[in-house]
Amino acid sequence: MADVVESEIQIKNDLIRKKDRPFKQWEYISSDNSNKIVITPNFVLYDCSQYISFEDVLDKFLLIIEEILKFDNVQIGRIGIRYVNGFPSNEFEINSISDWEKYFDSNLLAFSKFCDNQNGITNMVNSIEFSYPEFRVKFSCSDQARLYYRL
Repeated sequence: MADVVESEIQIKNDLIRKKDRPFKQWEYISSDNSNKIVITPNFVLYDCSQYISFEDVLDKFLLIIEEILKFDNVQIGRIGIRYVNGFPSNEFEINSISDWEKYFDSNLLAFSKFCDNQNGITNMVNSIEFSYPEFRVKFSCSDQARLYYRL
């Protein structure tokens, strides 16, 4: 279990607002690091890096939810699942974000051009996320920056 703080920073015109929300987070990681479960009061995350199909991931995810629901006073307001049919970087000779330009229009990767260090990028759809050992930060198109860090 870890104590984590979510800091939301909103920037509009000359006004800057910051809101901190501390919470507890539990992480369970398989011995080969291929499966990870993160449980917080607001969400459950199942991260699987080795899978056969969407059905395989969905079955494992539903088993996790069933186990969590066995505890007293557990309420789930919403369940979501995001499945990414990944491209193994070793099969496509991808060592950096610029290598993706062989497979995708470079305009889709334009967000990365604003970053000095592209190796920490974990998401670039409508936001850009960076992950470092001591914190994660997310900038989105909604004029907000979210910073997650461990205490």
